[in-house]
Amino acid sequence: MARVPGTHASASGYLGLSPSTTDRAGRFAATEASILIQGEAGTGKTELAEWVHQNSGRSEGPFHRINLAGLDNGFAGSELFGHVRGAFTGAHDLRNGAFATANQGTLFLDELGKSSRKIQRKLLEVLERRTYRMLGSDRD
Repeated sequence: MARVPGTHASASGYLGLSPSTTDRAGRFAATEASILIQGEAGTGKTELAEWVHQNSGRSEGPFHRINLAGLDNGFAGSELFGHVRGAFTGAHDLRNGAFATANQGTLFLDELGKSSRKIQRKLLEVLERRTYRMLGSDRD
């Protein structure tokens, strides 16, 4: 995270974020809304997500970034949602996924458009229902 020394989480504390961007983002930071940040590579999406996190009620929790383009489609569900022991060959122990790891904080899903349609559908369901199921589990 790029911050100007001596500043707190403010518009001037993050390089490249304009006051109009942080003013608009600040309205979302005050809510529990899920936010979609769009932009070309190198435009500051991660910095903006970190700014929103630092200025939200979730700032004491973790900021967890996961690059969906870098996930192997076969293991993306496990990475995101976790799995129970025995869910698939090699699942010897319970494993928390990104959603559990970011609990009470922020989960920043980078490169959403480069993930599989199957994962996009599952993520949409999580956003709509506000709950998820670990792989191999029979409960949310």
